[in-house]
Amino acid sequence: FLATLIPMNQIRQKAGELGVVRRRRKLDIVPFVVFILLTLCGHERQSLSGLHRAWLLTGGVHLARSAFLGRFNKPLDRLVAWMLDEVVEGSKRTRVKQTGLLAAFDDVVAFDSSVIKVDDSLASVWKGTKSAAGVKVHTWVRALTGELLRYRITAEAYGDPRGLGFQRHLVKGRLFLFDRGYSSPSFWWKIHRFGGYFLTRLPAGHNPVIIEENVTLRGAARSLVHLQLRRASVGLRRQVLDVQASFHVKVRPYRKKKGSIRRQSFRVVGLLHPETGERHFYATNIPLTLASADQMRPLYRLRWEVETFYKTGKSGLGLAEIGVRTPHVVRTLVRAALLRHSLAMQAKCLAENTLPKKRWINPGKWVKVWVVAMRSLIVGICWPERALEHGLSWGRLAALP
Repeated sequence: FLATLIPMNQIRQKAGELGVVRRRRKLDIVPFVVFILLTLCGHERQSLSGLHRAWLLTGGVHLARSAFLGRFNKPLDRLVAWMLDEVVEGSKRTRVKQTGLLAAFDDVVAFDSSVIKVDDSLASVWKGTKSAAGVKVHTWVRALTGELLRYRITAEAYGDPRGLGFQRHLVKGRLFLFDRGYSSPSFWWKIHRFGGYFLTRLPAGHNPVIIEENVTLRGAARSLVHLQLRRASVGLRRQVLDVQASFHVKVRPYRKKKGSIRRQSFRVVGLLHPETGERHFYATNIPLTLASADQMRPLYRLRWEVETFYKTGKSGLGLAEIGVRTPHVVRTLVRAALLRHSLAMQAKCLAENTLPKKRWINPGKWVKVWVVAMRSLIVGICWPERALEHGLSWGRLAALP
């Protein structure tokens, strides 16, 4: 499966170009790199000592501890980064057929960030907020499949909205879902300006002025125009509130143009929660012609895919903690975990294709199956003479309880 995404001969060629392989001896670089990508040395914490012990059990070629650790150098980090970029670019080129409400968008992307605990001695490289040091991983995840579409590794103290920049060809026609950590109207304006769409929960600190009502009600309904949003919603009996509200947007200086503050209207939808009776507000630029107010809540639920990405990554794929003190090795293990997760989610899509229509696989359960399957297959990758015919197929993996 990995070879269909990145041919093995390309890995060998790239390893030679980057200086990972200087001369061919007893160790083949392909099994070694695949071992790093697919092996978990613990439930949550990845360490080089754990990886070395796992290699001694399954590697096939005996490597002393110093020889094994010495191979985790900067050229290897660049090789793993290249492999991850290849898989990510392949996911970008893949188009997912969307139906119903989602057919109006080219793609649906959920993005968020998460912090990975690292040793406190790395505080000068990755400054933390809750602890001395922490690595923050910013990701774009395809909401319908869980595939990784974009990533960036920064310090924990780095702001979420600045984590991943925008380019017009990556934004136009796509719907972006994110939580209240990205609550800046200036951030929303970038997506809107590039022809993209966004949907997010409106934080309590935002209280914009209503400038227009999107839905005209019959009867003696009171007008909400020129009222602040929070004040207008007090005592309001409507199940659905759908208005245009004015927000302050900061436009940064660019070349000879000075920075400025402008007013920009965005659509705000307020829906009563069926259980608590609390009104939840959503900010978006999706026009009423593409999605009604009642469709905002189920549409926003797709954002949970990025939460699932980090939950499964931290509980079963090595994204929780990195027990290494060398910066480039930390990057190698973080990228390996991201690639491991993206492979697992793409494999889940292939397994789902074998199921009857309207059946799907729970990502958390799939990761458990995938990790167990990899343990047996790694032996066959590293020790071909010990490979056993397990008869594994996507259909069989999909049918496991």
